[in-house]
Amino acid sequence: MPGRLPRGEHVAVRDLATDTTFDRFSPAAAQAGMGAVYSFPLRLDDRQLGALELYAKNPVDLSDADLAGAQILADVTAAYLFNASAREDARALARASQELAATLQESLMPAELPEVPGLTVAARWLPGKGGTLVGGDFYDLFPLPSKRWGALLGDVVGHGARAATLAALARYTVRTLAILQASPRDVLAGLNDTVFRREEPEQFLTAIYLTTRVATHGVAVCLVSGGHPAPLFRHADGHVEVVETSGALLGCLPDAGLQEVRFRLRPGELLLLYSDGVTEARRGREEFGQDRLCALLADADPVPQTVADTVIDRVAAHCGGVLADDVTVVVLSAT
Repeated sequence: MPGRLPRGEHVAVRDLATDTTFDRFSPAAAQAGMGAVYSFPLRLDDRQLGALELYAKNPVDLSDADLAGAQILADVTAAYLFNASAREDARALARASQELAATLQESLMPAELPEVPGLTVAARWLPGKGGTLVGGDFYDLFPLPSKRWGALLGDVVGHGARAATLAALARYTVRTLAILQASPRDVLAGLNDTVFRREEPEQFLTAIYLTTRVATHGVAVCLVSGGHPAPLFRHADGHVEVVETSGALLGCLPDAGLQEVRFRLRPGELLLLYSDGVTEARRGREEFGQDRLCALLADADPVPQTVADTVIDRVAAHCGGVLADDVTVVVLSAT
């Protein structure tokens, strides 16, 4: 009896054979052998979602207790239907949010890594929080004048659209400044100045930026870090060294105290850049930690893609696959 229920009240047709009020339902009900129908509103707060119709084969007159019980059943049914719809809406929203997060995150990273003279490069990223929020990690790899290349890995504080906006700003600011400034320190100093002048509350980031150039017996590297986890250098004999850097979180102070580090990456040697989601991944209170990462790198097959995959897989296993933060690694090896 859709559309024919008085709002919030039940309707009783005790004898379909004689009732004319709802005659358009009588032929179908009679064909099905029904003699009576009671219709109860499916109500939730001030909304009416539909009707629960109870049919009987013979004319019947329900008692007040029966009517009250049937209305309770209708109310329970309405709540179930509403919750089922809400759950489906929530699942659809979660799927849409996850797809949007993945799309935005992918826009902060190269679709594929270019070939870099003198280097083999690999990268891998795994989203935190089930991938439902845009994370703060981003990386880039791009050519520069004078046969140099730039590599960038950064991590914005926070998640969501604001984090994605700052990550995009940082990525393209570095690309622009890197063409104009030969010094990695000047590039990150320019990024720090850009973020600091925005005066957005709690909008900070860490970043590590380096340039490479093919040199005699390897690749010359000039690196600078703004509050980012120190990269790891794996020597040809498997010994792992922490590349000590200085520099504050970007966007906090007008001068981030940035200092360049220069070294040469020779054939068989490898440099690992990573976000703090790697070392801070937790199992209970136990972090994955830098020491564990160093040991893993020392034992790993020194092939960049293998190293990237091994680090990400071990970190995910350490925290049971539940990542609180994005994890990103970029691996460079001299050829």
